[in-house]
Amino acid sequence: MSVSRIQEIVLGAWVVGLCACAAQPVLPSVDPSPPSFIERVEARVQAASEREVHELRYNPGLCGCPPFELELEGLWHRVTFDVVDDSHPVLQELRAAVERDEGAGSLGRYLIQGRLDERLATCGQGAVFLTLDPTAYGAPEIEEESPAPESDESDESEDEGEAPESASFNGEACSAVRVASISSSETSRSGAIRPSSR
Repeated sequence: MSVSRIQEIVLGAWVVGLCACAAQPVLPSVDPSPPSFIERVEARVQAASEREVHELRYNPGLCGCPPFELELEGLWHRVTFDVVDDSHPVLQELRAAVERDEGAGSLGRYLIQGRLDERLATCGQGAVFLTLDPTAYGAPEIEEESPAPESDESDESEDEGEAPESASFNGEACSAVRVASISSSETSRSGAIRPSSR
């Protein structure tokens, strides 16, 4: 080997060595892949785990999936019921309401009380469905507070110009505490939500 060939090899190795020590370019961080559909549904179910009242609609499909859907965060998901058989009283009331609505030519929304199970399953062509353990049909009954016993002090406070516990506002009686967001006047007998007239 000649000297020039050796010099070329040494020079090449030196250039490679210099380039190897150069700062590496900063690459933008790669975001992890977005959550899958199943992971997003699981997150919705987890967020609704404390909810006791669920809104359902009847929407039968041809794929062998459950005919009811449950609303979670504005999206509808197929739902089945964790019951021994179809004679469960909540299911009987729900079916009767659906039959009444079908007879009237429209389908409503139905409120079911119960606990949403965290497990997911698939049906038909792989559609995900939820499981609800129903405890009651319709909105929960609102327990009205019993009026406080009248005493001499209340008569005195009204005489002194203090406002009573209930006050009139725009011609309507207002209570200091609203017990539930859906009152019995806002729901029909079948549990379907009616627009409020307020």
